[in-house]
Formats: sequence, structure tokens, C-alpha cells
Amino acid sequence: MQKSEFRFSNPRLVHLNFQLNDSYQKPDGSDKQSALYIDTSINKIQENEAVVELTVKLGEPVDSYPFFIELTMRAKFRLEHEIEETNFENFLEVNAPALLLSYARPIISSITSNAGMKPVNLPFLNFSTSSKEKVAEAGQTSS
Repeated sequence: MQKSEFRFSNPRLVHLNFQLNDSYQKPDGSDKQSALYIDTSINKIQENEAVVELTVKLGEPVDSYPFFIELTMRAKFRLEHEIEETNFENFLEVNAPALLLSYARPIISSITSNAGMKPVNLPFLNFSTSSKEKVAEAGQTSS
């Protein structure tokens, strides 16, 4: 097995907003499905280095949702050496957000659990689609 030429700094939580909605009334027979919005931002520093941010929004800050959470994870990604047939842009658009989501997932689960709710476990997402903003229904995220 060969070590990857892709490197990244320790991902950091750079923004967090959580609001529990005490006015929320659970609909009879089902949990409210929360909209999940994912957005990525790529800031190239050099040809082989960039800072990637992943912002996750779950729920809405309105009475029809049990909570609202918004968080942003950030890390610096770099390619150590140029590799033939390697698309650094594709790595930044697909692999980097997937990696950052894996760091955001336990934070969201812990926050919702500590708020007295069933922990919300974010689903795996396919970042290889052409849309920059990923939108999904998060109703099946609770375990």
C-alpha cells in the first residue's frame, strides 16, 4: 500500500449555531423531516493548495422544525507532488467535502443528543454530482 500524496490540515470547527425550538409540536405519528443543506467553498492558495469549507444546515429556525443547526468545518488541502492523471480540482470538489462531512457528522449527533433529542446521524452523500449545493431530506438520519 502506498501513502497518498494528498495532505490536509486538522479540520476545524469554525462556525456553530444551534437553536432548539421549544415551541415545536411534533406531528402525530411521525418525526418532522428536516431539510439538509450542504454547501462547499474552495479558496485556492496556490496551484496545489486550497482551503475548503463545508457548511451544513439542518432544520430551519422556525416553529415548524424541532431545531436548527448550522456549522462550518474548514481544512487546508494540498497535493505534495504532481501526479499524472490526477485532477486536484476534482479532489477539492468531491473528496475534501466528503472528508469534512465525516468530521461534522459526530458533532451534529452529539449536539442533538445533548439537547435531549434522538441523535441525528447525517447520511453519506455523493459529492460527485454537478450541483455545488447538495440538498437532501434528512428524515431518515436518526438512528
